[in-house]
Amino acid sequence: MTKTNFTWFLSCLLVFLTANSTNAVDPDRRISQYGHTAWRMQDGVFNSTPNVIAQTADGFIWIGTQAGLVRFDGSRFISATTTAAGQPLPDVKITSLRRARDGSLWIGTPYGLSRLKDGELITYSPAIGISTIIEDHEGTIWVTRYRVTDGKGPLCRAVDRALQCYGTDAGIPVNYGVGLAEGKRELAECHCG
Repeated sequence: MTKTNFTWFLSCLLVFLTANSTNAVDPDRRISQYGHTAWRMQDGVFNSTPNVIAQTADGFIWIGTQAGLVRFDGSRFISATTTAAGQPLPDVKITSLRRARDGSLWIGTPYGLSRLKDGELITYSPAIGISTIIEDHEGTIWVTRYRVTDGKGPLCRAVDRALQCYGTDAGIPVNYGVGLAEGKRELAECHCG
């Protein structure tokens, strides 16, 4: 490109950019003229302190609190401690949430693990003290448990409608698990103690 062509190109680009400039907000309005909403606990939006948050593929934002599950649709918060069919969660305290690729929402509580999909709630057992939920690259759901009372181990995977847990027999000689991350080749890290 010659120097003349380059200069002509820059001039055209400058004209194009200045002719099509837009503002993020209307410069003739004050910021106080824009509406906004704040949702605060003291206003009764949440029934308790939020613990975890997840957004499902349908756009809903789910907030797990100390006293229940709340769904936000973009304009209002709705308590979701039971499904539309009246199925209750294993416990009201929500300790973990995970959006799965299949559109379901996995819900961990001190007394169980549940999967919510298309309005149906499936509760998995044994599932005491769910700490962390992840979905690996193959779509398998794994959880750690911070309270292991059945001797089956702190690391579990969801199989059918139950959990298959791994403990001492599988080389995990610890009493609880609180964190979990997938390694490059396999499920590799369990922050267990």
